[in-house]
Amino acid sequence: MDFSIMEMLAQHEETISDLYSAYSKQFPEHREFWATLAWEENDHARQIRELEIEVKNRHATFDSTAIKVIVIKKSLEYVKNQTKEAQKRGILLARALSVALDIEKSVIDGEFFDAFKGFTAKSRKLIRELGNEVQEHYKIIEAKWTEHRRYA
Repeated sequence: MDFSIMEMLAQHEETISDLYSAYSKQFPEHREFWATLAWEENDHARQIRELEIEVKNRHATFDSTAIKVIVIKKSLEYVKNQTKEAQKRGILLARALSVALDIEKSVIDGEFFDAFKGFTAKSRKLIRELGNEVQEHYKIIEAKWTEHRRYA
């Protein structure tokens, strides 16, 4: 079992959290929105690490062949670059929301959490929550993006 891929997924979530934290500083009028997303991304990392324990205890499986490591690495690099850009200079809210939409969509399209299969109520719940929360993030960010475009 390649546990390093699971750790990479957890780090990916933490990197997204760092980006959203940078956005919360960049856009003080939307601080709560971004800070909430950042906190939830860190919670996703915690959930992935919990799932890793579930896999080690044979309460779940993880199909490492279902995830392309290069996709995670490229996404990590992209998110880190976006964080640097947000910290370096001011960006527009529309750009930040578009970047966030792209990131959440890439997690959905990459089916990162579909590689887990749970055998216990706890592991199935963790997997279900992760999938649902990514979908919810996409919807929340899309709604904010739509609202911003209406008033921009």
